[in-house]
Amino acid sequence: MDPAEINAIAIKQPPFWIHHLRTWFGQAEVQFQLKNISADATMFYHIVSLLDKETAARVDDLIHNPLVESKYPALKKLLLGTFGLSPQQRASRLLHLDGLGNRTPSALMDEMLGLAEDHYPCFLFHQIFLEQMPEVIQLLLADEDFMDPCRVATTFWCTKRENEAALSQVARPRTSRLQHSPKHKLEAHNSTWCFYHQRWGAQDHKCQQPCDYQGK
Repeated sequence: MDPAEINAIAIKQPPFWIHHLRTWFGQAEVQFQLKNISADATMFYHIVSLLDKETAARVDDLIHNPLVESKYPALKKLLLGTFGLSPQQRASRLLHLDGLGNRTPSALMDEMLGLAEDHYPCFLFHQIFLEQMPEVIQLLLADEDFMDPCRVATTFWCTKRENEAALSQVARPRTSRLQHSPKHKLEAHNSTWCFYHQRWGAQDHKCQQPCDYQGK
């Protein structure tokens, strides 16, 4: 058996990801590199073996009538063209994102970069990203340099979380003191009462004249 074929058997490739084809092919090609596999036919037949039946049926003609050369590039191009998003679809998804949701900013940035594919993020990309953020994060990121978009998304989210944690630590003792302060049942406020009866009502044992308090 050819050494390349033996290496192909040892490849551990995840199940076929029809909704993340670029990532899936990227992982497959990393495996080919690690196993020193470069034979066109080996890569072609390895990918074919991983397709589910519905996907294989869509590329049936190429499987049964493969090219003499460049089998693997032709299969990859056909699969990406058949199941991948078109440029118009990717642009539409970028323009109609539904906010941050329960994701972190870095997860949203990864999704947006995946939709942009090989296009370098421009000022419109930056603005789309900012508009998905809560207002407090938008203010933090407004003047930031987006030369490294992933770093921007990660750094400021961590900063926000740290600031929130610090503020909660400062506020907690104050809340605790309020919760354990003496509680007094006050009677209805009357501007003709003295300070002590206005403050303590029936609990007061000290009165300052003039005072019209008529309690027990």
